[in-house]
Amino acid sequence: MVYEDWRQLEPTFFKVRVQDSKKKTSRTTSAYALFFRERQVAEKRRAPHQTFGQLSQNIAAQWEHLTAEEKNQYKLRCESKKRCNIEKAVEERAKMLLGVIKK
Repeated sequence: MVYEDWRQLEPTFFKVRVQDSKKKTSRTTSAYALFFRERQVAEKRRAPHQTFGQLSQNIAAQWEHLTAEEKNQYKLRCESKKRCNIEKAVEERAKMLLGVIKK
């Protein structure tokens, strides 16, 4: 079988791991990571020939040029997301415990 595009190839030598829902943990995202994700698509469209390293350097330079107030907006968004994730985790845990108790 001949593939036209190498991206269509799928590895067959790796074992597929099934993640246990109990081990699933959510990590908090940093303000810079949030900024990076937002800027990455736009930067890639602007300069599609750049490598990931070059792209990262450009975005890091943009982060350094942000004012403290602009960086603080990203930090607030991260804290808000963190609170929301904690609330969801507490809700899921409560539902799980109530489901065990009702049975």
